[in-house]
Amino acid sequence: MRVILLKTMQIINFALSGVQCPRINPPVGSEQTGPAPYAKEAKLFTEVRLLHRQVHVKLEGVDKFGNMFGSVVHPSGHNISIELLKEGLGKMTDWSSEFTSVAIRTDMRNAEKLAKLNKIRVWVNYVAPVLQAAESRLTGLVVEVVSGDCLVVALKPSNNEMRLYLSSIRAPRLGNARREEPNAPYAVDAKEALRNKCIGRVVSIEVEYERNNAQNDAAALLTFASVFLEPTAAAAGKKKADAAPVERINLGEQLLTDGFGEVVRHKQDEEKSGYYDALVAAEASARAAKRGQFSGKPSPEARVTDLCFDGNKAKQYLPFLQREKSLRAIVEQVYAGNRFKIYIPKENCTVNYVLAGIKSPQPARPSKEAEPFGEEARKFSRRTVNQRNVIVEIEDMDRAGNAFGPLYVGQKDSKTNIGCHLLAAGYGRIDDFSIDRTSTASDLVKAQDVAKAGRKNIWKNVLPDETVAAAAAPVVRKTADDVWPVVRLSEIVSHTHFFVQNISDRVVATLEDQMRAWTASVGVDGKTVELRKGALIAALFDDGQGPLWNRARIESVSAQAIRVRFIDYGNVEVLPVTRLRPLDPTLVSLPGQAKECVFGFVKQAEPHHEYAADAAHLFNDLAWGKTLTGIVHGRDEAGRFQVSLFVNDKSVSESLLETGVARVDRKSFKAAQSYQKKVVDGLLTAQDAAKRRRLCLWQYGDVESDDE
Repeated sequence: MRVILLKTMQIINFALSGVQCPRINPPVGSEQTGPAPYAKEAKLFTEVRLLHRQVHVKLEGVDKFGNMFGSVVHPSGHNISIELLKEGLGKMTDWSSEFTSVAIRTDMRNAEKLAKLNKIRVWVNYVAPVLQAAESRLTGLVVEVVSGDCLVVALKPSNNEMRLYLSSIRAPRLGNARREEPNAPYAVDAKEALRNKCIGRVVSIEVEYERNNAQNDAAALLTFASVFLEPTAAAAGKKKADAAPVERINLGEQLLTDGFGEVVRHKQDEEKSGYYDALVAAEASARAAKRGQFSGKPSPEARVTDLCFDGNKAKQYLPFLQREKSLRAIVEQVYAGNRFKIYIPKENCTVNYVLAGIKSPQPARPSKEAEPFGEEARKFSRRTVNQRNVIVEIEDMDRAGNAFGPLYVGQKDSKTNIGCHLLAAGYGRIDDFSIDRTSTASDLVKAQDVAKAGRKNIWKNVLPDETVAAAAAPVVRKTADDVWPVVRLSEIVSHTHFFVQNISDRVVATLEDQMRAWTASVGVDGKTVELRKGALIAALFDDGQGPLWNRARIESVSAQAIRVRFIDYGNVEVLPVTRLRPLDPTLVSLPGQAKECVFGFVKQAEPHHEYAADAAHLFNDLAWGKTLTGIVHGRDEAGRFQVSLFVNDKSVSESLLETGVARVDRKSFKAAQSYQKKVVDGLLTAQDAAKRRRLCLWQYGDVESDDE
């Protein structure tokens, strides 16, 4: 176009930004002999509306050849570029459209889209892309982030998984370890940024185009879409009544704003994102602010220690992994319903992690078919924890280097035990061999009972009262309590709360010999240790036979002293830091030898009742230092063993009840099994004897409330 600037009376030539109309004169060397189709119509359309008119001209940019670009607004307020596109007399050019504002580009894009749909003039032969996807607008849950521009979504309501690529975006490429290809700079950062934004979130999807996968399989189609984060319930709840609606977030736009990708410069006739101009603006803002890959700084390299398949190396790391009771981690891969690969940022390592006390059906492997419900269990865990931020408590490790313990999702105040979640859904069963080693045993038992009662999944064909190891196995019903044949008291907290050691084998004696030998070799001087709650350390204790280092776990830290619990005895001490030192790695793997217990079917001691001290002294006289037999009735809500202790076949619980310093817990009788009736009757008989003689608690009559 040629215009006269009225103020200066200068004549200038410029082209419209973002629009290319059919050419009147063919290019030099072209076989075309006349004007292109609709070229004259486009020229006439512009002449009729603009020639010899006073218009508003905005000069917006200059290309590398010095050609000026701008826009023209008719006196009626219409932008001629938008009108040309709307009438199908031109096509958008992405490179020159960047001279205009985002709002104008959006209007131009919408005008061109309308002309395409109506097949007007230059678009008369336009064929809209045919998508293999059944629907173009979908909703789903993000279950995996593959790279900075690729994610996997479980669609609703079918739960089928679909791999999607973000439209018109190219993030830095991840490498391939098998082909020894390194990661591109900022590739890991781009993937992590996308993971933090969307994993486990519900998204809405607008499928826009598909491409052949030229690298792997030409017949396979890659699906490209714009993906939006839906507002969370919390964000929607905070919105004021008169405020604008909470807008959904375009993941691609957010990624580009953070500087972790570039916009694809499409060919003229290629399909592109419906939000292309917003993406271009987001990339421009990241370049201007020098964010992410545009910062000019080298990308940080993370050298992660892989402990997944090296048992010896994993064992060496165990003391560091157990220094704190809980660790923050990220689930990198789900092998099965109860097996994961996790990354622990604090120790910068990856390790295989198994849910303690749980068996889950195995999914298919290259040489073996899947067990019943194996694939379903893996998918359940994948959609629940894959790539999520989790909390783990490493309790033990096997010879292969697999760590065991509970795994939680969520914050500390509202965290969910995934083991309980898996059992309650019927995708696993309790492992009788290892259930006693985990601190969450009672919660796991309750969760399995819920699945059994509802006959969910693996319990579908199992009657509610069956306790079978497999569907084809015979029904096995428990007919007696478990027995600890030889135990001894190691700590008395109250007359109903105590710790015992199993001395039927020589584990405790061997451990004590090892601690004595270690004390002799290192001396009794303290050493600098990391003071964190839950850390496993060595603490100095003197039982009258000389100071000795013992294994302990830190319970609390204050400026003056450290509160620790000795895990092999159960006692608690408040010690100065001079009586602490790091524990030798060879002494870490053995579980704590003190089992926390309460008396079964006996009401727990009230902290300050008048006979509490007398009862504790009596308990000490009856059982301390003696060889005891323990009958295990179950576990309470805190995971403590509910037991009865016997000295020469005489029940300690009955002795306490007979003297009137304790009383039975009638509410617990509801859970008593038929084979426990003899124990319950013996306790009631002992209590009745104390009531008749009005001893201690009963001196003023019946102290039991009506609801008992």
